[in-house]
Amino acid sequence: MREELERVQAAIRRLPPDYQEVLILDKVMGLSRPEIATQLGKSESAVKTLVFRALCRLGEMVERDDD
Repeated sequence: MREELERVQAAIRRLPPDYQEVLILDKVMGLSRPEIATQLGKSESAVKTLVFRALCRLGEMVERDDD
């Protein structure tokens, strides 16, 4: 379990800064999409897209590291 967590954390650090930021605000800090949008000065739609893309990229990176 700890090894898995370390792989995910390492993958997060390799994400582009905007993906890191939106994931931290969403998943770690638990902010709502409207709160994130206000914090980042973006629309809710843009935040939703950023979260989706960040999670997709993170999944790809973790999966690739498993190979």
